[in-house]
Amino acid sequence: MAQRSYASDERPVVVKTLTELLFAALEDHPDAPAFGRILPSRDVQYFTLREVISLTRDVGAALEAHGIGRGEHVAILSPNRLEWALTDFGCLCTGIVDVPI
Repeated sequence: MAQRSYASDERPVVVKTLTELLFAALEDHPDAPAFGRILPSRDVQYFTLREVISLTRDVGAALEAHGIGRGEHVAILSPNRLEWALTDFGCLCTGIVDVPI
């Protein structure tokens, strides 16, 4: 693995893409909670890495079904929330360029 050291901190940092990190985490911990969403009841709904990958693939497939392909650009207009992350990963996994607004 390639490692990089930053001037402010000499600890080595593994250099990988976000999709590589996501799929590596899936291999190591498929049923570990990856995201949590606070429901109106104040309970937390957790999503495992396996569920996140499934939802990510659904997002990518939906974008492709709407005629958006590799290298094309889409904008994401959303507050910081689970759907934003799923859309971002869906774009990254299908080669679609997302532009956060």
